[in-house]
Amino acid sequence: MELVSTLGAILPAGDNQATVLVVLFAAIFLVVVGVGWLLFPQNPVARRLAHGSGSGRDLGGSAASIRPRDERQSGKGLERYVAPANEARRSRTRARLVRAGYRNPSAVRTYYYVRILLAVTPLLAVNLAFPFLSRFLEGTVLVVPTLMLSVLGFYGPFLWIGHRIRRRQRAVREGFPDALDMLLVCVEAGLGLDAAMHRMAMEIGDAHPAIAEEFLLVGAELRAGKSRMDVLRDMAKRIALDEVTAFVSVLTHSDKFGTSIGDALRVYASEMREKRKMRAEEKANELPIKLSLAVAFCTVPSIIIIIMAPAIISVGRAIKQLFNAL
Repeated sequence: MELVSTLGAILPAGDNQATVLVVLFAAIFLVVVGVGWLLFPQNPVARRLAHGSGSGRDLGGSAASIRPRDERQSGKGLERYVAPANEARRSRTRARLVRAGYRNPSAVRTYYYVRILLAVTPLLAVNLAFPFLSRFLEGTVLVVPTLMLSVLGFYGPFLWIGHRIRRRQRAVREGFPDALDMLLVCVEAGLGLDAAMHRMAMEIGDAHPAIAEEFLLVGAELRAGKSRMDVLRDMAKRIALDEVTAFVSVLTHSDKFGTSIGDALRVYASEMREKRKMRAEEKANELPIKLSLAVAFCTVPSIIIIIMAPAIISVGRAIKQLFNAL
C-alpha cells in the first residue's frame, strides 16, 4: 500500500497515472515470470521421476526421446513465444552461434532471451522513469528514441554475432598457414595424422586459440568414435572458410588415393603462405589510397579556408560599405 501511495504521489493525475500503473504492473509481472521460466525450466521427465507418478512404459518412451537441453525445452514456457518454432530457423541460428564460438547447448535459447530482453528494457526504463521525465519532456518526444533503442536492442545481438563470426574467420584465415606448418612438422616427425592434429592444437593454442579450439574439438570427436573425414567436414562447416574446406578436400583425396599426406600438406601449406603474403601486399597497396582520402578530407578544407578567407572578408567589407552608402 505504501508503494502504491508513493507511486500515486509522484505519477501525474488522470488517465496517464492509471496507464503507467498498468504498464508497470505488466512489466514487473513479465520480468518475474520470465526469470522464473529461465531459472526453473519445466522438465516433464524430471517431474515424473521426482513424483514417481510415471509408469515404466512412459519413462522408457521419454528416455528414448531425450535430446539436448535446449531441444528438450523447445516450446516450453516463454520460449514458445521467444524462439522460432521452425526447426530450420533454429538450426541456422545454432549454426551461426557455433560459428561465432558459442557452443553451449542452451546458446540458442539464451540468444533469443537476450534479444527480447534488450528490446523490452528501453520500454520498461522509459515507463519507470516517465513520472520524472514528464516534468521536463512531453510523452510524444520520448516515443521515437524509445522505439529506436528497442529496435537496436532487438537486432544488436544479431549484428554482434555477425561481427564475432567475421572476426573469428579472420583469425583462422591468418593463422591457418602457421597451423599447417606445425602439422607438417608433426607428421614428418613420425606422428599419425590424428596425433599430429592434437599436438599442433596444443602447440599453437597461445598464438591462435580459435584454430586450437577447433582442432581440439576434432580430436575429441575422433576419440568419441566418429570417422576422420566426417569430423573434418564438420569442422569445415563450422568455420565456413574456403581455406579450411580446401584443406579437408586435400586430406580426403590423399586418404582416398593413398598419396603421401606429408607431401600434400607441404604443397598446401606453401600455397596458404603465398595467399597470406598476397593479402598483406593487397592491404599495403590500399594504404596510399586510404591516406589520400584522409588527406583530402582533413587537409583540403583547411587549405580552402586559408585561401578563400581574405577574399570572403574583402567581399563582406565591400558589401557593408555599399549598404552604408545606401
